[in-house]
Amino acid sequence: MPTEKLSRIKEVADYVGVSISTVSRVINNHPYVNKEVRERVLEAIKILGYNPNYAARSMRAKSTRLIGLLIRDISNPNFAKVVKAAESIASQHEYGLLLCNSSLDSKKEKHYIDIFLRHRVDGLIVYVADESINNFKAVSEQIPIVLVDSELPGVSASRVLTQFEQGMFEATEHLIKLGHRNIGLLIGKQDSYTQRQRMAGFRKALSQYGVNVGTQYIRFCDLETEHAVQETRFLFSLPKPPTAIIAASNQLTFGALAAFDAMNISIPQDVSFIGCDDTNTTMLYKPRLTVISRDVGKLGEEPARLLFESLKNKGKREEKEIFVPTRLIVRESTIPLS
Repeated sequence: MPTEKLSRIKEVADYVGVSISTVSRVINNHPYVNKEVRERVLEAIKILGYNPNYAARSMRAKSTRLIGLLIRDISNPNFAKVVKAAESIASQHEYGLLLCNSSLDSKKEKHYIDIFLRHRVDGLIVYVADESINNFKAVSEQIPIVLVDSELPGVSASRVLTQFEQGMFEATEHLIKLGHRNIGLLIGKQDSYTQRQRMAGFRKALSQYGVNVGTQYIRFCDLETEHAVQETRFLFSLPKPPTAIIAASNQLTFGALAAFDAMNISIPQDVSFIGCDDTNTTMLYKPRLTVISRDVGKLGEEPARLLFESLKNKGKREEKEIFVPTRLIVRESTIPLS
């Protein structure tokens, strides 16, 4: 051990009143160190400004104590909750988290995969940008991966999947029972697990109750607020505008609400409305919105738990699936058709 490094470790040991070997065990994350002693040593390291050579240690341990999180759209407020929950679990395991945002661009996604691998992350949590392009088959053979709301066949990975179908079924059923038949649907294009699940729930409810909704009422959107504004305006330009609308994502919810405001359309007097997710916007909106709800934090927490379980098993690949439920919360924005 170099003299300078040894002297710095001795300085920490003297400050805490423990042996040099104890400080060394704490630095190398040895399991057999008293929790109280470990905390005192780590605090002394901060106070004295000692910076252990983590890169060298990671090479010896074959671990960087870093995980990667690749999200689709950082402007989506749900991802703030996802990142917070995943980072909390990582912190409990004394890991750092590298965050990248693909902006639903598969080329950017591949670029960030390369960055994660260059930084030698121990594992990845992934929200896939485009399920028609598989950037993860080779990566999943190198490090553990957990996919969130993505099926992506051929990838060896655990998965955390939201049960969108149930929430959408309940939303559609609720409107049908209120007497609505001209039901507008703002939904993403059917190239992802998320949107296919939502459409399945919508169609299942229509089929079960024998309701036919014209294709003009089903609007496939880019998952952007501006596009939802345009499609909501289109719905109200129809000879028979919808008496109720479901927005099948939080971005589409924001767009529909913006369009209603611009067109002076009142909820629920002019149209019953169901949105997605309890964001700050939907929670504050008056009247209080009926929404398809889920525990968004679980979509950061559960993937992180699965990933650390895989890391603990040191490469033993056991593919698991966890399902996060959705449910309809009925509030003030839906009323019976008069």
